[in-house]
Amino acid sequence: MPIYEYACADCEAEFEQLIMGAPRNNGDAKAVTCPSCDSASVAKKFSSFAVKSDYVPISTGTGKPAGGGGGGGGCCGGFCGCG
Repeated sequence: MPIYEYACADCEAEFEQLIMGAPRNNGDAKAVTCPSCDSASVAKKFSSFAVKSDYVPISTGTGKPAGGGGGGGGCCGGFCGCG
């Protein structure tokens, strides 16, 4: 269930809303009202997301990960030493 960011056209408040289920009326913004002024004039904002990874490449001193250095081909782009 995604959390969307919205901006109110009437009071300019910005807020997040958890949207459960399928979007309504070809877009879920019609079902969302501003928590500050109860206006239905809200617009979905463009949101970015972050991905966290514990992957840390082991450098060989060449600026490339150990085992082939990426982009070289093979089964995994060269990261396992195949390329």
